[in-house]
Amino acid sequence: MQNAYLLSYAWDRVSEATIVNCFRHAGFAAHSSCTEEAHVEDNTEEVSKDSSLFSDLNNSGISVDMVALINVDDDVATYRGDTMETLIEETLPAEKPSEAEDEAIEEKENVKATPVTCDAAGAALNVLLQFF
Repeated sequence: MQNAYLLSYAWDRVSEATIVNCFRHAGFAAHSSCTEEAHVEDNTEEVSKDSSLFSDLNNSGISVDMVALINVDDDVATYRGDTMETLIEETLPAEKPSEAEDEAIEEKENVKATPVTCDAAGAALNVLLQFF
């Protein structure tokens, strides 16, 4: 949830002039008609502005393919596209352990802990109490 708040905060801090410059750098507006003092209009009339923008671009000789504009991010990869097989391959060890390694692992698993005496446990608790 914190990431959503950070994203919202960051987006709110982006100025309209920054967005205009991004569109200018992307080639959606004629370079000669865009200046750093570009007038950014109010957001309440977006629909009429968009239609007038596209008509202005078409009148200035810049053709805008609406279908390409609408579908510009359809083929953008937003995730790796993993399959179950690739995920399993990543999580499994690269090589199977040798017999010697298998035996060493089994020996470690079969080692039984020696019981702790009350005196040893008390000494360990005293060490912990001194530490904390």
